[in-house]
Amino acid sequence: MGPLPIRWRAVHSEVGPRGFTDTQEAGPLAYWKHTHAFAAVDAHTTRVSEHIEYKYAPGLKGLLSRLLFGKPGLTFLFAWRAWATRRAVEGKSQ
Repeated sequence: MGPLPIRWRAVHSEVGPRGFTDTQEAGPLAYWKHTHAFAAVDAHTTRVSEHIEYKYAPGLKGLLSRLLFGKPGLTFLFAWRAWATRRAVEGKSQ
């Protein structure tokens, strides 16, 4: 999650020029499906829209996932990922 080393394995599907979906195969949640949709804004800009469906695991794992992947955690995760993606696209990554 962002800079935290949480193990997560996803399967990518529906890959195409208009987007893709990643579905959790193994990870901190009971279920996770994340759809990315791409739309051209102009010749140099693409809008990325996302839709997420998820379910928490039961028990202690579920408690931890609720803490990390509640609204504040997801907001942080996606802000960090947007920053990292922007840096990579602009050629500023490591």
